[in-house]
Amino acid sequence: MTLLYHRKLDTLWSQEAKLLEGALDCKIMGRSRKQKVILSDEYVTEKLLIDGKIFSYVQYESGFTQPNPAVNIKMIEWAITQAKR
Repeated sequence: MTLLYHRKLDTLWSQEAKLLEGALDCKIMGRSRKQKVILSDEYVTEKLLIDGKIFSYVQYESGFTQPNPAVNIKMIEWAITQAKR
């Protein structure tokens, strides 16, 4: 989860965000003007079941991905079908 702010992020923000990260069982990153605060990782690893096989891929912050896993699976399966033609 990337949180965007219009003010400088300080150590208090980092401490509070780290607690939130634990409570929500997620990864949090803060961004402000010319500032990026990474609390744990700059990416998430997603596992998708596609054509009966599990695929893992890493999604980096600021990269484009389809955030809805069900739609992502359908898009990839469509691309596989088209590539086989």
